[in-house]
Amino acid sequence: MGESQLVTDLTVTLSAVVGLLVVRWQIDPASGGVAGRFRFALLVVAVFYFVRAADWLTDFGLFRTATFVAAAVIPFAALLLTEGFLRRHAPRFVKLVVAAGMIATGCAAVLLPGSVASSPGFLLLLAAYQLMSFTLIFVMLLTRDRSSLTATENTAINRFAIAIPIVMILLLSDYDLLPPENLPYLSGLGALTIAWVTVTLEARIASAARVFSAVASIAFIGCLAAWLVKLQTGLSPEETLETSAIVVSLMLVLVLGLSSAAIRRDRRQTSLLAAMRHAKRLDDYLAALDNNGLTAGYTILRTNELQDYDGDLMVQVLKPTGSQNMSDLPKNRSLDTAAQSQIRELIARTGGNEVLLVAEEPLMVAVGSPAGFSATSSSSLRSAFGFARVIAERDMVRRGTS
Repeated sequence: MGESQLVTDLTVTLSAVVGLLVVRWQIDPASGGVAGRFRFALLVVAVFYFVRAADWLTDFGLFRTATFVAAAVIPFAALLLTEGFLRRHAPRFVKLVVAAGMIATGCAAVLLPGSVASSPGFLLLLAAYQLMSFTLIFVMLLTRDRSSLTATENTAINRFAIAIPIVMILLLSDYDLLPPENLPYLSGLGALTIAWVTVTLEARIASAARVFSAVASIAFIGCLAAWLVKLQTGLSPEETLETSAIVVSLMLVLVLGLSSAAIRRDRRQTSLLAAMRHAKRLDDYLAALDNNGLTAGYTILRTNELQDYDGDLMVQVLKPTGSQNMSDLPKNRSLDTAAQSQIRELIARTGGNEVLLVAEEPLMVAVGSPAGFSATSSSSLRSAFGFARVIAERDMVRRGTS
């Protein structure tokens, strides 16, 4: 394996690891059922690509053995996921093929000498097992009883059914079964395609055609970028293909990360709206904020902890924007010296850089700054605490009428 091809293979492979783990992190582990099988399948494939990259970098026999064992388990994990999708067991023949192939190839990888396990004959056997397993799974998805599944389930299955042939074609490059010779290992792009399909199950994309047109667009842009580089640098066809694979894999990881972040934001917003709608008291809503991780890095101070401050002045300062940031204080000429002094002292109590108004009556504020890699932003917190003020006002009205 040449140096440039090694760089390409490592980039595609490690991109697959990152993309798969991003998607796995997005799936709620408490969901159970199909979600649990999803997480298991994604982990198996991510482990496969990780140990493969470790094998290339270290040439350590244990990593090579682990690569073959993980490759043997992948069809089994895919079959488990398929059974969860279809909500029924696979035919006995399919189970026997997958189980026998997993045991035979996995045990052979562990028991046979490294030279035999890496031989063309064994690799061909492993390729035949994987391709046969994926073909049987593909047939199961196509011949399913659609009437026993919901419209949403059928839509999801359609997307994965379309993705399987793409994965199988790209898988051929891992076993040097696709022309030309010395083709980069491209199955990682297939794994990223599966990751993209998984992400779009929750995104607002209506059809499988739109999902795969998005993947095709990314691939086209990556190839176009590589072709432009070729025009500027005079790359050979092989180097152009390698550049295309690198660009496409990195673009897919970027899109996966952005899509996953957008979905998490939507989840938080939906959760907050539900919390606001169902919260009977302000404390219930604040507990929901804490469970969503939005208040990480912030300390909520209540009336009894703010006795040393002018409450009316604090509300007057914070109410127009909902917050005051330490860096913005010198620019705010509307604040007098007393107001600035109180805000600075309040922020200094937590070592943060911002104070936000949570409730006016009784007075309640949040002081601090986002913790670590928290997804909290000032704008999202201002919105969240804006809801809190609405609930606090509702509580005050209830107390007044009771």
